[in-house]
Amino acid sequence: ALHMSDATHKKAHKKFKVGQTVSGAVLEVQPEKRKILMTMKKSLVDSKYPIIGSLSDVSAGMKSHGVVTGIRDDGIFVTFYNSMSGMIGESQLGLKSSQSPHDAFSVGQIVKARVLGANIKTRKLRLTLLTKQQAADVAARSDKLGGLAVGEQVRGVVKQV
Repeated sequence: ALHMSDATHKKAHKKFKVGQTVSGAVLEVQPEKRKILMTMKKSLVDSKYPIIGSLSDVSAGMKSHGVVTGIRDDGIFVTFYNSMSGMIGESQLGLKSSQSPHDAFSVGQIVKARVLGANIKTRKLRLTLLTKQQAADVAARSDKLGGLAVGEQVRGVVKQV
């Protein structure tokens, strides 16, 4: 089976013929179903980054190419090899304040993500699209609020209603 973002289901019959030889990268092996999922996306096949196919492949800070498999108002889902996946929250996407994830990304798009960490129980990755410097800037902005205590009296200016 081909990665469905490689060829839309409606166009697959025009692009591929039974018996045709194709080459690509194996995304997942399902021996119980006697099935191999593969991709022919050039950016995945030729990627210089390491493959994320299991939690043992993951280390904080590593980069890898993945496929956008879902988009929500608060972020995107990215899937790597062997169904390893994670959600990238809106603050980690590097979008302008006027952009939404729906405006900036599409399902099937290849992105270069950096691993922040992993949840072993859920097998989900914590990811970012930000560079290390951008991530540090986001953390510094959020730390400015860290000195406040619940119930503390403050003064501010209304910026938006």
